[in-house]
Amino acid sequence: MYPLAQHDPATAANWVELIDNRDRRISASMNLAHQWLQQDPVAARNWITGTDLPDQFKQQLLNSPAGR
Repeated sequence: MYPLAQHDPATAANWVELIDNRDRRISASMNLAHQWLQQDPVAARNWITGTDLPDQFKQQLLNSPAGR
C-alpha cells in the first residue's frame, strides 16, 4: 500500500477503508494520513475528518505540524 499511498493517496484511502481488522485499519489509516498530509494537507485533512478513526487519532493527526 505504501507505494500507492505515495502516488495516489485517495485510491490508497479506498483500500484502507476495506480493512476488516479495526486495529490494522487504524494503523494503516494513520500511516496513510501522515504521508498524505505531507503531499496535500487540504485533501488529507478532509479525508481524516471523514474517517471512522477515533477522535483522539484524528486530533493527533490534525494537530501535527503537517496537519495544521
